[in-house]
Amino acid sequence: MPAPSEQMIQQMQMAQMQALMESCPVKVAMAGVGGFAIGGLIGMFMSSLETHAMNEDYLKMKFKDQVKFTFKDLGARALSSGKNFGKIGAIYSGSECIIESYRAKTDLYNSAVAGCVTGGILAANAGPQAMVMGCGSFAAFSIILEQKALQQITEKQQDFKNKITLNTFENRNTLKKL
Repeated sequence: MPAPSEQMIQQMQMAQMQALMESCPVKVAMAGVGGFAIGGLIGMFMSSLETHAMNEDYLKMKFKDQVKFTFKDLGARALSSGKNFGKIGAIYSGSECIIESYRAKTDLYNSAVAGCVTGGILAANAGPQAMVMGCGSFAAFSIILEQKALQQITEKQQDFKNKITLNTFENRNTLKKL
């Protein structure tokens, strides 16, 4: 039996890497880490909007203590927001991946159900009525985002087709002139 060629080995490695990236645990981890990072940035931004100058205790502090307090608050908000966004990303990504794997389809329905599951889980501690509201709102938000993404993809595909058609037309005219 002949040894596999270098190109064949590279193709097998690429296929393995693609399979790994499409696995649910990796998708959940990537969404959780990405959500944590984005949430942390949002938390830092929101902390910077907080005005401590209205607080009398804050105004009585030395400048060094004010800076310490501000950075401590910034870190706490970044961590809290990062955890929340990471949790949302992981739950949504995991539920969407499981639904896609089960249905063997990628469509708007997957996003809606994943949004519903995410909203329901996040609101579970607040009771059944809150779970229904969370389910509905997250599902609606997921559908809107997914439709917008699909619309952008469709527009890019149409632009690409138009460029190909234009190039083909120009090439025919050039050939006719020759």
